[in-house]
Amino acid sequence: PNSGGAKKKFAMMRETRTRLIDRKLAMKAERKAKCLDELGVDEETYAASKNNGMLRKFKNDRENQKIFGNDWSLSFGEWLSLWSASGHIGLIGSKKAWLKRIDSTGPFAVGNVRVMLREEAVRIKRGSYRSRWRQAQMEAGR
Repeated sequence: PNSGGAKKKFAMMRETRTRLIDRKLAMKAERKAKCLDELGVDEETYAASKNNGMLRKFKNDRENQKIFGNDWSLSFGEWLSLWSASGHIGLIGSKKAWLKRIDSTGPFAVGNVRVMLREEAVRIKRGSYRSRWRQAQMEAGR
């Protein structure tokens, strides 16, 4: 008589364990689908990017801009496409190439960003400082 009760108890435990595993798998699939939808990439690109560090670099870029108070509306897929199209994808995170906004008052979004080599960004910044300095000198009558 006792062995029948033990079998029943074991069967209930196995059923409970199976339900828990199914629930965990469903939750994992739901999280993954949400993540892929938010990132804007397919599962293959997501897996490859996670393995080669691109996803981490994207998240670092996004978080750094949020720290500085800049709006960010690029998905991972858009960010990856911008870098791929620039030909400087190997320079991400090296401080040799940057993702710069075209209009510095706008968000980091498609149409308002471009990948720029450090030298070009410095040249543009120096040029804007020089032109403002020249304009101030002319206004002062010098």
